[in-house]
Amino acid sequence: MSLVLFGGIALNLALGFQPWNHDTFFPAFLLVTACGLLLFFLLVRRKGVPRRGLSAGALAFFTLVAAGSGYVLFQEIRYDELEKRWAIPADVPKDPEWKGYWVTGDALVRARVDGVFAHGLKDGKELWNHRVSAPEEVCGTSSSADEGVGLVSSATKGGICDRVTALDLNTGRPLWTHGTSENPDEHRGYLTGVAADSGIAAVFSSVGLDVLDLRTGEPRRTPRPPSGCRPRAWDDSLALDGGRVAAVFFCAKDDSVRLVVNELGTGSSWSAVLGTGVPLGEASVLSADPVVVRSRKTADVGRELLVFEAATGRRLAALPADTLARDLPVLVGEERIHTVVDQSGTTSVRALSFTGEILWSARFEDGVEAVHLTGSELLVAASSGGAPAALAVLDPASGAETHRSHVPRAFSRPRVLELHSTPELALFIDPGSWSDAPETQAFGSWKK
Repeated sequence: MSLVLFGGIALNLALGFQPWNHDTFFPAFLLVTACGLLLFFLLVRRKGVPRRGLSAGALAFFTLVAAGSGYVLFQEIRYDELEKRWAIPADVPKDPEWKGYWVTGDALVRARVDGVFAHGLKDGKELWNHRVSAPEEVCGTSSSADEGVGLVSSATKGGICDRVTALDLNTGRPLWTHGTSENPDEHRGYLTGVAADSGIAAVFSSVGLDVLDLRTGEPRRTPRPPSGCRPRAWDDSLALDGGRVAAVFFCAKDDSVRLVVNELGTGSSWSAVLGTGVPLGEASVLSADPVVVRSRKTADVGRELLVFEAATGRRLAALPADTLARDLPVLVGEERIHTVVDQSGTTSVRALSFTGEILWSARFEDGVEAVHLTGSELLVAASSGGAPAALAVLDPASGAETHRSHVPRAFSRPRVLELHSTPELALFIDPGSWSDAPETQAFGSWKK
């Protein structure tokens, strides 16, 4: 019996660590064992205990014990539990219209409709705040910060986003404020297009696009928009990378929506028509190098990922995107495009080449709540019951899972869960929390 017991433990551990197994082996093994045990007892009930029945029953029992023991050891070795370091309580009121966040230096900086607040990564305590006074409201932020500077757009309540302020994210001190005259788009309350990268700020304005020095606010070379075109100043319709700015414009002369890409250093540019005749429901610029645009013709159909060569404008791929998870980001980096796909009741994280080839796919049976890409790791908050249950670490190059940690059950069901990381922490940000669960939770010991 000892041979059966230790053999079962070894078998469970060996199969449990295979790349294709994520908690799938034990349930199957347990089911088969239980069915065998049930069949044995049914036979005993009908035929009586055979001469070797006692040995057969003992064998089934010890097999079951071996399965359970192996599974417990497998969980202890492979799946540690994240250690909670600190938390930021839910705001009051609990839905203050979350506008964005940055992780920079030693702080998590979060923007809300009533201001910008910095919390130390060491303990989560507030370091500084930049509150806006009523009737002014924050209406948007740059998606990323650069050189410790973030951009915040603001408006008078109920009005248009007509001001952009650069904040020093180490101190909360405003560096400069730039007026955009008026929001060139009719959709009030949407985010004004702002972007920061390579020491440059790019801002949509009533005349097209203003390019400024990120620290001083001094004007830089400003590209002229195509004749008869105005910015489509919705959220995510502007991206900046390495001196290249990609933006979406609406051109009344031919009723088209155009992607316009400018090289700020040389002044060269190119454009591509994204749609004509009917307004696009979405035109989000995800990356400026390569240029990746997520477009949608109507409310729920006709979604595509368009990929263009940054220097020439040559289209590399047009990928159907109707199966992409609606609330999860498309991540561009490390020479790949990473997406989350919901198809036929199955959720998968996929990596695509810039020409659309599927490089790898990793299944998550219960869904995905959030994803985040670092330089060498793809973090996935795996779901269970509508809340994150585990943090999986994938190799972006191969999709192989290199580590998995359990997430303590301390979340409300998020509308959109944000995930970020530092070398020491994994940050779960639940801006839509309607319960008393913390808005932000920091966990350590997730890399082993």
